[in-house]
Amino acid sequence: MQRHTDTEGSDDSAESVMDMDTLFPTDTGYSARFIRGLRGAGPTATEDAGAAIVKRSFTVSAGALIPDAGGEAILEGDDVVIVDDQGNTDPTDDLIRVRRESDLVVRKNHGDVIVLGHHGGDIGGRVEIDSGSGAQTWLTRTAGANNAGDPDTQVNLFGWHPRDAATRLDEARPAFPDFDPASESGNLDHFWNAHRRTGGGFSAFSRTYTSTGTVAIFHQAVDGSKTFGFSYSFPTLTARYFAFCGCGPDREAFWGPVDLGAMTLDTLVIRPDAATVSAVWRISWPWEQVPPDSYRRLEVRED
Repeated sequence: MQRHTDTEGSDDSAESVMDMDTLFPTDTGYSARFIRGLRGAGPTATEDAGAAIVKRSFTVSAGALIPDAGGEAILEGDDVVIVDDQGNTDPTDDLIRVRRESDLVVRKNHGDVIVLGHHGGDIGGRVEIDSGSGAQTWLTRTAGANNAGDPDTQVNLFGWHPRDAATRLDEARPAFPDFDPASESGNLDHFWNAHRRTGGGFSAFSRTYTSTGTVAIFHQAVDGSKTFGFSYSFPTLTARYFAFCGCGPDREAFWGPVDLGAMTLDTLVIRPDAATVSAVWRISWPWEQVPPDSYRRLEVRED
């Protein structure tokens, strides 16, 4: 387990919050962060929340996932590049392509599957995931779905859906016509799902989260060519925090545990051509569940 003090994501509204110790898994390929931010609290409201985010990176070998010590760590901000209308890097142009979205999201309402690269020409493709009861289609794209105004579509099979696209924004603003991603909205959690939405030759099917033991298959063409797949069985991660009761000396013996339960595996980012995968678990809770100045430690354990 990794221990350090962490106040990542705190802001001016968090008065008198002590630095909180964090204990995270340190086995090969793990990285983690504690953050604070807004999450949905009903159709038209938000609340301040704490969140633990854990990422693990893997390489794919013979259809299995092998933890990767040199893999991608938690990304704390978007990784972007300026491109031309063909998706080629061109710092003199004015199109921005998000190569990787930040991992620092408090909560997602649905599972995200992102497939980077693995796309050539302008042909179709699909993603299937089999959780033991037959393959389910998560994402499809038809031939001709490349979009000059959305260069991600030309580079990635199923990349990051642009945050300023109506089909992503509209999920967060049914009651907020002028929704801004930084504003308050009870639908904020769904907006932070980064997967491709339906439209422009793409189809996304309503899915919750992937299970911990499934087979994922990625087709670069509808006819099944350039297929890449793997099976995985991820561990269960659980989280809890400790808060000072205020009823004695401020020592560990007086820090009471609060179990948050199992974390949600909500994001898979796959690079078939590089044979790498990253998985992200997340859990959040109302920050004022206890007095903010009573937090002492956050723990995430692999069961």
